[in-house]
Parts: sequence; C-alpha cells; structure tokens
Amino acid sequence: MRKYYIADCHFGDEEVIRFSHRPFSTVQEMDETMIERWNRTVKISDEVYIVGDLIHRCSEPEKYLARLNGRLHLILGNHDRCIAENPSLHRYFSEITTYAVVYDGHHRLVLFHYPMLEWDGYYYGTWHLYGHIHNHPSLTQERVKELPKALNCGADVVGYCPRTFDELVAINKRDCYRSARPQGAV
Repeated sequence: MRKYYIADCHFGDEEVIRFSHRPFSTVQEMDETMIERWNRTVKISDEVYIVGDLIHRCSEPEKYLARLNGRLHLILGNHDRCIAENPSLHRYFSEITTYAVVYDGHHRLVLFHYPMLEWDGYYYGTWHLYGHIHNHPSLTQERVKELPKALNCGADVVGYCPRTFDELVAINKRDCYRSARPQGAV
C-alpha cells in the first residue's frame, strides 16, 4: 500500500482549463486524462489524500467518485461543500475532514487546502501539503515557495495525477515550478 496526494482536480470544471492554463481542449478531455492517469498510478488498496477541490460544483459527483482507484481521504477545500453536505457521497471516502495529520514513512505531514506560513510541528520537521493556489504566479506563491517544508500538491503543479511524498518533494524543487514568478516581478 502506498500513499498519494493531490489537490485541485476540479473535475467537471470547464473554467479551470482557461484559469490555470491546463493543456486540454475540453472538460471531457481533462476529466478522462486525469482519471486515466490516476488509475494507472493508484491501486485499489492505496491511500489517496485529496487536499481539496475535487469536483467542481458537484456536477454528477458519482460519475467521478465511482471511477477513482484507492481509499480516498478528502481534506475539504473551498469547492467541496456539496460533498461535505451530501451524506450519500460519504461512502466513497475513508474520511472527510478540514485538516489532517498523516505519517508517511518517517515524515509527519500536515494537510490543509490553503497554504500556511506556519503549521503544527513547523519547527520540528513537519511538512505542509496544500493546494488552492494552483500554479498561478502570485505573492502567496512566492512566499510559500520560500518555506523549505511546504509542498504544493495541486494538480496543475504535479502533472494532473496523484503523487507520492517523495515525488512531491522532487516536483516542488524543480526549477520550472520555482521560477513561476511573473514577468517583471522583483
């Protein structure tokens, strides 16, 4: 059994293609590509921690949830209210919470949809996995990238597929992500 992490899938969200400059022509292409990558990576017995914003406005949520491999843990984001408020969807998740502490190997991880400047265990080696800010150049993006143990696990950053902790560390260190500063920014 492996543990995987992802945020900001936004299944069914046509607007996110434009908003985050996703490389898809249609929402159907985006959804099918992400589901295929997810299921190619994640086995049925694996744990997947979704750090918010899974399905846009809950448009046909079961059409997505029934197809995703793994034991799903949802850390609620700002677009997950309809899942939280619909008890019939809870059966797809091992847990639904707003904040989680997870151990992955010898690493302690704090999972919260929004990036934080400090978190429980910050001074003792605990990592923070977050989403919400996608891949957009912003002051928040610049600030949080300076924190050595904060990892963006947003779909736009991690290749539209759940990733292991070690993969997240490598992806967040890459120059192409670290240089997301807008043109002309100081």
